[in-house]
Amino acid sequence: MKNLILLFFLSLNTMASSVVVDGISQVFTTSDLASLSFSVETQNKDSLIAQDENSKIMNKALKGLKNKFKIKEIDIKTSRYQLNPYYSYPRGKAPVFEGMKIHNEMTVSIKKIDDISTIINFLTKKGVTKIGAINFSSSKSDLVQVQALEMAFDNAKDKADRLAKRAQLKLGKVLKIEESFERSGMPSPVRYEMKAMSSAPAIEKGSVGVVAKVRVEFEMK
Repeated sequence: MKNLILLFFLSLNTMASSVVVDGISQVFTTSDLASLSFSVETQNKDSLIAQDENSKIMNKALKGLKNKFKIKEIDIKTSRYQLNPYYSYPRGKAPVFEGMKIHNEMTVSIKKIDDISTIINFLTKKGVTKIGAINFSSSKSDLVQVQALEMAFDNAKDKADRLAKRAQLKLGKVLKIEESFERSGMPSPVRYEMKAMSSAPAIEKGSVGVVAKVRVEFEMK
């Protein structure tokens, strides 16, 4: 076929003929898992007061996630905790210390993906300052990875068969295989500056996928 473009790397050895070909495939599946990060920021001239206010808001949010949405302790973790001074900068004067700012960020794994919108709405009403990244994944990722790898190998073998036929040779055994994977189709992370919402936001979970690549060396005889 004149217009057929084959992406391959051909290596012929005078002592032992072989061909090296690249195969690629992409497999998608529906997202059924998600992780959500959210944070609480408080500030006060007294760092202890700032920390106490922050803890109260965060504890209410976490208690609700566990009780209302049945999220387990193991699925919640602290991803960042910062205590920093903040200043005002009057024109022509030295910076003025205004107090301490606390940033407390949590990441929660969500197994009921349809709860995401409701969870976001719940967190806003509990005083959460910001919703960070929402990342989607699949519980079938291992199966998808295997399927993609098999299809990539079939793609490489098909190319090698074509090359062997053109060279009037026969394809022999596999001499070497290299593999790699890339994630694809991940929905872009979503960020929200929090204000109390009258209704839950619409979240499209989309699909996630795997790109498998193989480089296979076949014997040619």
